[in-house]
Amino acid sequence: MTARILTATLAAAALLAGPLAAPAAAQDSAAQTTARRTLDATAHGKTATGFLHFGTTYVGHRFVRSGQVTGKANHFYLEYQYDWRVGNAALDQTTLLYFFDDRGRLYGTRAGRTTAVLSQPFVVAQLSIRALGEVAYDAVQNDLTDSGRRLLRDLVDRADAQGLFELVTTVKLVNRR
Repeated sequence: MTARILTATLAAAALLAGPLAAPAAAQDSAAQTTARRTLDATAHGKTATGFLHFGTTYVGHRFVRSGQVTGKANHFYLEYQYDWRVGNAALDQTTLLYFFDDRGRLYGTRAGRTTAVLSQPFVVAQLSIRALGEVAYDAVQNDLTDSGRRLLRDLVDRADAQGLFELVTTVKLVNRR
């Protein structure tokens, strides 16, 4: 089985097994509108692409759909597609799902479909965090609360690119309100 077929199969299985309900079930709410204002911004698209596929070039992104999270009353997800490329190679795409509680607070993300063969979501960023994590920690530690420093220290120590992305996104969402 080729790497591309294996990747596509795993991505399809993850989406089918995920906690998503039909897109039509989600009602547009103030929380969704607020979240979309932040997630729709080009600056956020570049940040997301940098974490998803570190070292690639951001081409664009777009909102795909929203829906209710199965088994969680009033929780919703927003799905975005990110377009990116490596050098002059063909355009690649990755979808990312953002999960929110009933008050519009982000509590997780999950990479969905991707056309990437080698640059799987968050992997290269994770390797980079191992190399540059201490520099990043030192640069921002004085701007954080004690609990923020502990969380950041844990994310850097674990080289958790997805966790760091969720922290950055949460800060953007909170500051947007």
